[in-house]
Amino acid sequence: MGGQPSVAIGRLKNKKKSFKHREREKQEAERAAAEAALATEQAVARQVEDQVKRHQRLIIAGIAIVIIGGAVYATQESRDKANAGALTQEWSEAAKTLNARVTANAKEASDDPTALLEFESDAERYTEIETQFEAVQASAGDGQIHRLANLPLAAVSLGRGDGSKAKERLDAFLKDEGKETAFRRAAEIRLAHALEADGKAEDGAAKLAAMGQEALEAVERMKKIEETEPTEGIRNRIEQNRERAIALLLDAAQMYRRGGVNDQAVKLLKQMSEDDSMQASTLSTRVDRELRILGEGG
Repeated sequence: MGGQPSVAIGRLKNKKKSFKHREREKQEAERAAAEAALATEQAVARQVEDQVKRHQRLIIAGIAIVIIGGAVYATQESRDKANAGALTQEWSEAAKTLNARVTANAKEASDDPTALLEFESDAERYTEIETQFEAVQASAGDGQIHRLANLPLAAVSLGRGDGSKAKERLDAFLKDEGKETAFRRAAEIRLAHALEADGKAEDGAAKLAAMGQEALEAVERMKKIEETEPTEGIRNRIEQNRERAIALLLDAAQMYRRGGVNDQAVKLLKQMSEDDSMQASTLSTRVDRELRILGEGG
């Protein structure tokens, strides 16, 4: 009977060891699951980005502003031509290719002017866009419409992954473009993506980051104006510029990450995540997601 307490104590110690062992195993399993989830999220994100980089449909879709601006410029220049409105019509026909879709069962173009164009491949679509807008340039000669056509043509080059050609076309557009136009802003963003496509992701990201910081500075200037002129209009402009700044900084961070410059990506993302005014943005969840991809999220 004298040996029973010792046996009981030994069993208690074994139970404690067994409990600690189970706790360690549980923690290790949770950590492994978290790492696996992060790896999956990273893989999915890279897969999506690779697909976007291959097809570049977002870049084509993002130049819808060109359709409106081109019609305006074309109308102005058509006034000096014998066939008034001919250039406007030619631009409008070319612009239809920007909204076309790619499908394996593409239909032949119909006589219906409102029908959506279809192509069997991105390559076929890019070729048609290029053919149409180069024809517009030939008809327009020198002038605004010739220069503006470089935007959709640059988008084609980006879609093909030809950053050098895209930069050439964007530079031709930007040469005589005003400093504060919507067209310039659209072209500058695409120029950053052209640098990435040309193997200069860090330079492209730095360009986007600088544009984002400029937008934030504009927000601060407007906030000072709001102190003396608290109008609905100025509040809307503040909100629009803040959203634009966040979109540019997020784009820059993603480009830094794709270029392997993770420290700069994290720096930009933390700048956004730690700013209370930016946390109200509709893009805040994407900022948090990017931080998780880089292993910095909670």
